[in-house]
Order: sequence, then structure tokens, then C-alpha cells
Amino acid sequence: MYISERIIFPQMQKTGCTHITRILMKYDGGIVVSKHEPIQRRSDVDGRIVLGSIRNPWDWYVSLWAYGCSGRGTLRKYLAADPLSRFKPTFPIKPTAGAKQLAHAIIDWRLTRLFEPLYRDVESVTNFRNWLKLILGDVGRRSLPGGYRRSSLSESLGLMSYRHLHFSASQEDVRRFSTRNRNFSSIRDFYEQFCLTDHVIRLESLSDDLSQVFKRLNLRVSESELEGIERTNTSKHRSFSDYYDSESADLVMKRDTLIVEQFGYSRPFELS
Repeated sequence: MYISERIIFPQMQKTGCTHITRILMKYDGGIVVSKHEPIQRRSDVDGRIVLGSIRNPWDWYVSLWAYGCSGRGTLRKYLAADPLSRFKPTFPIKPTAGAKQLAHAIIDWRLTRLFEPLYRDVESVTNFRNWLKLILGDVGRRSLPGGYRRSSLSESLGLMSYRHLHFSASQEDVRRFSTRNRNFSSIRDFYEQFCLTDHVIRLESLSDDLSQVFKRLNLRVSESELEGIERTNTSKHRSFSDYYDSESADLVMKRDTLIVEQFGYSRPFELS
């Protein structure tokens, strides 16, 4: 999370947040505290402008997967790492603790066998589509980290929408809400009522959107200068639209309706 006297920016993964943060640090002079952490309490805002960042969801999933194909990213390390690298036994091992460790080890092996082959070739359309079906299907709802697998919200939200909700509202509000709500209609109402974000920066129009933020703060930064700052943590892959067919594109539309509705995204390609 980026924080300054005037701005608070929860950094959602794969939405240009590292690049945005570098620019903010240069011209606004804030600091990063616990990267990729959401706002914990509404009172933490304390009069600051809350920034958010977003990206076309079809593009986002390809970028997240491709980043993992390069061996990077916490999601890839969680899903496809050698389970033995995560096994840290404590001694003496109590029977109940040993049983839990064994259960987790079995789950870890299953995840590795499912996901590791799908990260081997960033050019493989088939690998991406199979990965997406797992991430946005029952396997994802049962297995993904970051609270997703334990949250009732995963029944109605895909991974991107789930993360976006968490980075848009305070954690105290999200926790209170998620214990008793699952249907999409109530999630939409919650988002509209408790979203803290004042200004959303779209990756597709990053320079223009940042210019608007700086104008609001009376900071003089030219668009040419913003465009000249090199982007960071990018993943190399072909055009994201190449990876989709109708089935996989419809899956994103269904599971990430929250983002599609809120930001007017649509499939920017024709599929048979």
C-alpha cells in the first residue's frame, strides 16, 4: 500500500500498481507500507484521496498466468511449487498436528500436479484455458490463497473481482459482510455502498488517468513524462485475445461480472 499525506493507494496485483507507485513516489513523495495490502479500517483513510487501479479482466487473467509461466508471482509459487519446500514440521509432532500436516501435504501435491504443467509454456493456448477453468471453477474456490477459498464470496466472484472488492473497501467492512452474504445482488449493493475509492486508474489509459490525479493535487507533470517512465513487472506473451475461445471468454464474463459492470468492460474481440 502506498501512503502519503494526501494519497492512499492499495496496490492490486497485475493492474500496473508497481508502475503507478513509482510515479507517485517520485512526484507525491509517499512511501510503500506492506505491498498488496488492502485498507484495514475506514478510519485509516483519514481524509486522503483513495486511488484504485483496474484492468480489462480478460487481459488480467492472461497476465497473471503468463507472469507465473516466467516463474514469478506468489500465486504461481503457491500453486506449482514443490510441496516439500513448504513442509516445515515442528517437533515433537502431536497426533492432531501431524494429521493436519499430512492433509495439507496431500492437497499441496494435488495442486502441484494440476498446475505445474500448465505453467510450462507461455505460448500454449490450451494450457491457459485449462488453467483458467481451474482458477475460476471448483478447484479455485477450494484451493486459492489469500482468503479466497475460505470466503463465501468466492461462490459469486471470480478471483479478480474478489481481489478488487478487497482493495476497494476496508477489511473490517468486507469481513463483516462476507460472513452472511453470498449472492451477487447483495455483493453489488455492498460494493456501491462501501467502496472507498475516489479515483480509479485504468491500465488501458494509465497516463491520462494519472494526469487527472495530479491535476486534482495541483502537481505539474506532463503526459509525455508519464508515458516515458518504463513500466515494471510486465509479463511477456502474445495478445491476450489469442488465448480465448467463446467458452473461456464467457467464463470470465460470468465470474467477473462485478468488474465488467462497474467499469464497462466488454470482450474486445470476436470469437466463434
